[in-house]
Amino acid sequence: MTGRTFAIFGGILASAVVLACAWDRDTLQYEAEGLPGAMEAIVGAIDRNPDLYYEMRLDRVEKLLEENDSHLDLYDDAAIACDKLGRGEEALAWLDKKWVLMESMDLPGDSDATYKYWANLGTVRVHHWIRGGAKLEDVEQLDLAISEIEKALEINPEAHFGREEAQLTIMKMMRLDLESDEAKKREAAELWLEYGGSKEPQEVVDAIIGMMVMGGGWESPDLIQLMVSQDGFWDKRPIVFSANKRVEELAEAGKLPLLSEQLLKMVSVEEMIEDERVRYLTKEYDGWRDFGREYSNYRADFMMAQLSAGKHPDTDGDAFWEGYDPPIAPQEEPPKDLKDIPGYLPLTIALAGLVVLVVVIIWQKRSTPWRAVD
Repeated sequence: MTGRTFAIFGGILASAVVLACAWDRDTLQYEAEGLPGAMEAIVGAIDRNPDLYYEMRLDRVEKLLEENDSHLDLYDDAAIACDKLGRGEEALAWLDKKWVLMESMDLPGDSDATYKYWANLGTVRVHHWIRGGAKLEDVEQLDLAISEIEKALEINPEAHFGREEAQLTIMKMMRLDLESDEAKKREAAELWLEYGGSKEPQEVVDAIIGMMVMGGGWESPDLIQLMVSQDGFWDKRPIVFSANKRVEELAEAGKLPLLSEQLLKMVSVEEMIEDERVRYLTKEYDGWRDFGREYSNYRADFMMAQLSAGKHPDTDGDAFWEGYDPPIAPQEEPPKDLKDIPGYLPLTIALAGLVVLVVVIIWQKRSTPWRAVD
């Protein structure tokens, strides 16, 4: 593994883990509520839960399993709670217990419980490998995690807004990107382009946003850049501009991409935005980013107050959210097309007029007879 790759992995460990197609009791709720838009995801205005949320869930689940250890879904809840808390060994141990129970039940190989087992196992394993430093000598853990996600997809290929297929593609890209050979990086880029080419652009966007919302990738520069690398963003460069601004912010905070810069450039969309429009787009982005911070802070403060009072969505249901009134997003997203930016049309007309004026002056000079000076 190159020094550059180690630096990349070191940076990602300081931020959120990029991947997630885990299943717990929150998954169906997220899917029922739908996903945020691209701008909300870029600026961090997505629903996240504090550690206390998962600590309380884990404590409750452990007590329930002491009373009755036959509830398979509770093992998923416990494993994902541990994973969210960064306790990978414990998460894997909970899934081992689930496997033993599943074998005693003689479940069919395509059961929902089996699917969730493989999906969670592959996700927990790759997270644990990344947190452990993503060491080349332990890369068999990444290979194993890839095979486990493949088994989940064999059972349920369309789950999670299609994000498991996106996750599997990114995991395979990670594996190829570990190699210093440029041909391997090109192969990784082709994997992503092939994946994107087989889907509608919005399908890919939804898959990535799903990973950001339901997983730990809300501060993943990789996911942000991959989201706007789709063909559907070629005519939405202002949103690409916002994504790149966010990635710059994350880099300043020490949260670097997991994938190499070389690979990300192979799949990225260039901004190609003129200077006169950068100021406008920066102002628009700053407004959205302020909203993202306000949304995150409001949710965190509300949840911590409720959790500290002994309340939890698992036990209190909708009552937990009474009084929850988060900030709303700006009424308009940044313009999707450069021509929609205020000042674009007048500037274009002015430039066209200037060109016409220059042509007229040149024509007049060429048409005026030359006269010798006395």
